[in-house]
Amino acid sequence: MAKKRVKLDKLRVGMIVADDVYTERDQLIIHKKSIINERLIAKLKIHGVPAVSIIEFEPSYKEDSLSSEPRVLTQSEKIKSSQEYKEYKKKFSKKTNKLQNAFKDVMNKGLSKEEAEDVMKITQEILNESLEMSNIFDMLHNMREVSDTVYSHSMNVSLLSAILGKWLRFSKKEIEILAMAGMFHDIGKLLVPENILLKPYKLTSKEFHVMKTHTYKGYQLLKDMDINSHIKYAALMHHERCDGSGYPIGVKGNKIDKYAKVVAIADVYDAMTSSRVYRDPICPFVVIHNFEQCGYLLYEVEYIMTFLKNIANTYIHSQVRLSNGMIGEIIMINNSSLSKPVVKMGDSYIDLSKEKQIQIEAVI
Repeated sequence: MAKKRVKLDKLRVGMIVADDVYTERDQLIIHKKSIINERLIAKLKIHGVPAVSIIEFEPSYKEDSLSSEPRVLTQSEKIKSSQEYKEYKKKFSKKTNKLQNAFKDVMNKGLSKEEAEDVMKITQEILNESLEMSNIFDMLHNMREVSDTVYSHSMNVSLLSAILGKWLRFSKKEIEILAMAGMFHDIGKLLVPENILLKPYKLTSKEFHVMKTHTYKGYQLLKDMDINSHIKYAALMHHERCDGSGYPIGVKGNKIDKYAKVVAIADVYDAMTSSRVYRDPICPFVVIHNFEQCGYLLYEVEYIMTFLKNIANTYIHSQVRLSNGMIGEIIMINNSSLSKPVVKMGDSYIDLSKEKQIQIEAVI
């Protein structure tokens, strides 16, 4: 743990004081390990203190082969350099290619029962490999920088839907159906013009209307296939919302297929935390915060509460960068405010549920 001297005009809310701060007359005005806030900055100004020592937190290091200076080795870099990650990413890519071929078959001639079972095998293989991994969310999070496609997004949603089903204590058979529902939920996007699907800017109202047709088009592609009806309804209804604000039908509550309700949560979470042509991935804790703000009206309450609580807990012991520029480790999740965990930085702690002005900016 290092210290650095910071001038008063460079102080930021959330920084941690390294040493006791005294006035010129040796009056103690701020104790060490205090968290800088607007009140303390004003106090320093009043007493004419020009600068204070701030704790500078650093993650682990490795030597850079091109420089004598040490380079920060983030948790993300550790994961990406591991053999386990490289093997998982390779398998994931192969399964995604198989899925792409299966989708082409659906587009051209539909799927027979045997071909549908082959797709289920793809789902089951990635599911079995993933559910056995204690760090599956580390794997998924670190593939977020790869630009998303309909196919990789479908794989992610399939996996997330199955995991949520497991958290909800669905039966093995129900989890298999969920995985397939997630796999096929966006197949209708293959019938949306590419200039709309891949547009790097905000869609016009007319373009968005065309985009929304992917739900109905997906259902039309699947409706005559010999597969479980919940898979078809998930394609149709994964943009429906419990308050009736969704599309394409605008149904509410219990009129929405329960599998579609699960897929809807997985779909939004994956879409927001993945890279897009028009933006970088959004931090999972920003997404969790957005869900906390309005999610209990839009999604099945039991499903969204279970999802958010479990997702947040998967990031315990993860390194994060805060909005004040500091780096720390998540050590505890606040159940009453899941997007505001307790973060440890050296020997100090910040409870983000009490420090409202500081947010998690990135998982690193």
